[in-house]
Amino acid sequence: MGDVILNQAVAAAGLADSVTVDSCGTGGWHVGQGADRRALTELAKAGYDGSAHRAAQFDDSHAAADLIIAMDDRHVQWLTTIGVEPGRIRLLRSFDPASVAAGDLNVEDPYYGYASDFELARTQIEAAVPGILDWIRHELE
Repeated sequence: MGDVILNQAVAAAGLADSVTVDSCGTGGWHVGQGADRRALTELAKAGYDGSAHRAAQFDDSHAAADLIIAMDDRHVQWLTTIGVEPGRIRLLRSFDPASVAAGDLNVEDPYYGYASDFELARTQIEAAVPGILDWIRHELE
């Protein structure tokens, strides 16, 4: 969901020619498959089209990114374990001042949950988008 939401925001901000947004997982369980139907339903409810999304596994192309946004502490730990520089890794919710103030920076994986868990994940992602766009603009200056 993060990929779809952030790509739409980057395009709406006029940054799509300068920024590449991609997503991947730590494992290859669903590589090549479309998004979970519950994610697609939640995205559609909020006006996003996730039908083109396909799962990918973290590889060298992802490792070369200027910024790697992780959804939770486990992802951060995994990324540092495989050698990604910690300074290039940020938790998604660290871009949301309210989440930082609350000390709650993890986005829980909704996969084993309910539709409401996908809604929560979507709202958490959306709350971080303005901060991510600010970071992008700053880096492009």
